[in-house]
Amino acid sequence: MAAVFRSFWRGLRFFEKFNGVFVPANIVAMLCALPLITAPAAYAGMCRVANAAQTTPTCHIDDYWSGFRASLGRGAIIALLTVGVFFLIIVNINTYWLQTGALFIALRLVWLTGAIFWISVLLYLFPLLERMEQPDLLAGLKNAALMTVTNPFYSLAFVGLVILVAALSTVLVVPWGLLTLAVIANAATAAVENRLRQAGVI
Repeated sequence: MAAVFRSFWRGLRFFEKFNGVFVPANIVAMLCALPLITAPAAYAGMCRVANAAQTTPTCHIDDYWSGFRASLGRGAIIALLTVGVFFLIIVNINTYWLQTGALFIALRLVWLTGAIFWISVLLYLFPLLERMEQPDLLAGLKNAALMTVTNPFYSLAFVGLVILVAALSTVLVVPWGLLTLAVIANAATAAVENRLRQAGVI
């Protein structure tokens, strides 16, 4: 859990350091995410800014646009996959919600675990693609899934914190427009770096 908080704290430090870039980039990203099918590409663009902030001396709004354009195609695929995955999860959870018995409780937990797993994969995916010499969607998904499976408690805690940030931002509304996506992208980028370093990859 401490490692997760360190990743979030590292992400917040870079957000603060480059807030003159991240705030306008967050505004642009939220506008780009409005069609929903472009939402993954909007997040990918923010992850490129976060990667630049954390691995190079500086970052720029142009980093956002290059990341957004590069991920439009694979982002659309991820958007469609996400709709399909959550449709299945919601349908199955609703089917078993009113059922009693250990089996149905177990089935609800399985589908809830599936939702957490997919959110974790989505959070890790684009920071991982930024680390790859030749970004490939299938390889990125495989690596994000592997990172989730090999770091279950870290990933669970990380997803929980992201959901908390998103929930607070939804209640307050304004943070979504100014900083939420940038904070999440920075935290995810720091989390991926933390896990890669822990695994001895970097």
